[in-house]
Amino acid sequence: MQSATKKRTVRLGLAGLALVVGGLSLAPAAGAAANSDSHPRHKQLTDEQKTCLEGQGVTKPEKGTKPTAEQREAFKAAAESCGIELPVRPTA
Repeated sequence: MQSATKKRTVRLGLAGLALVVGGLSLAPAAGAAANSDSHPRHKQLTDEQKTCLEGQGVTKPEKGTKPTAEQREAFKAAAESCGIELPVRPTA
């Protein structure tokens, strides 16, 4: 027969294992929600808006580079021309 301490240790170990396995089973669902395409802070452009911006001569900067001041100003002017409302950046 096992002692009370051994039984308690086995029970606590099994309970801990159940919590870990249960937590891991929920992790993929949480990760999928965080990686969805619809980011709440970024409005997605419609195909019509993208076409309008392209017609205004606006192109995306190369991957890994930031737009120049001139490119940002051109985008703002094109967005206004295309009726796209840009988000307001908070001032520090």
